[in-house]
Amino acid sequence: MEYVKFGRSGLKVSRLAYGLGLRGQEDADEAERAIERAVELGINFIDCANIYGFGDVYETRGTSE
Repeated sequence: MEYVKFGRSGLKVSRLAYGLGLRGQEDADEAERAIERAVELGINFIDCANIYGFGDVYETRGTSE
């Protein structure tokens, strides 16, 4: 995995980011396995937001975090 500097913070992050929008994802265990695999592959730049949730519905907001 290639890493780059994140602004002037001194952090180095993977050039690829993994987004946790997980649109249409209904299975929490499958989502967790996908995240674990991304980390195993060296991704350390993970995009999450308190609005993301399973099934892409308002009632599940925040569950991807």
